[in-house]
Amino acid sequence: AQYYTLVQHYLGPLEDTAEPLMDIYRLGMSVGDVDMAIWSATSGMSVHIQIGTTLPQLDSDLATLARVAADFHQVLQTAFLKIHWQAILNLRGVSQHRILHIGDAFNEESEMEGLGDKVKGLIQSLTDISKAFCCAFFGEYELGAKISCDMIFQLMKEHPSSSGLPSAFFHAAICFFAASHSKTATSKYYKVGKKCLQQLKRWEAQGNPNCRHYILTLEAEQQFLRGKHCKAMALYKEAIKVFARHGYIHDQGLAHERLGDCCMACGREAEAKEYYTESMKAYDEWGSMGKVDDLNSKVEGIEC
Repeated sequence: AQYYTLVQHYLGPLEDTAEPLMDIYRLGMSVGDVDMAIWSATSGMSVHIQIGTTLPQLDSDLATLARVAADFHQVLQTAFLKIHWQAILNLRGVSQHRILHIGDAFNEESEMEGLGDKVKGLIQSLTDISKAFCCAFFGEYELGAKISCDMIFQLMKEHPSSSGLPSAFFHAAICFFAASHSKTATSKYYKVGKKCLQQLKRWEAQGNPNCRHYILTLEAEQQFLRGKHCKAMALYKEAIKVFARHGYIHDQGLAHERLGDCCMACGREAEAKEYYTESMKAYDEWGSMGKVDDLNSKVEGIEC
């Protein structure tokens, strides 16, 4: 289990680790090693989220696993699974909240009552990561940047081998760079986004094969910020091709949307409409009806 959680993602595609972790879960449960089994399932679900497994499937699987973990009194694993599950409900558009993790699966305001400080800290850390992930997709960039600013490098310090680091750094950096377009944003956001990009490049130089698509998208974000829209568009398009090869349908949707935003910024409304439509298709395939509704409103507001 530790090999697939801490090592395999440095050697091969991240998507190759998800099912082996779930196989270990099933094996562990069959032989009575519940703790190892549920930790493997928790890691496997985290990978499935990162690689863009459809939200309805994740919803179903996380509901089942959270109940199993609770039945076996696995407090931390139950909380982690419920945090993931609440994020999925938010992204599906079936929760009252988009960013706050308050709903049918998890309540960030009450869930940690009575727990020790160490466990509370771990649960709060994952809640922040999950909320930043939601911020990147729902366009709450300044909030995502604020959540991530002090958290993201502390996460790397505490969990240096985690398979979730590249994804966490990518979605945080999307928030940092996108928030930097705002006149009210602090210049710190751009600097931290740049540091995230540099770290992804270091991981790639060390042989991690799961960073190229993230790097291309963030380089596009940098060019977008600099007003070099043609260079940005070329990089977004290249990133989309790499996301497609890996099957990361959710990040294809995000990159298409950011490409559309770039086109809008330089007055290319017809192209923006085309890319927003492609983004909607990706989000629809992923199962994020909340995002589909958002983008439909964007498209309807374009006059061209």
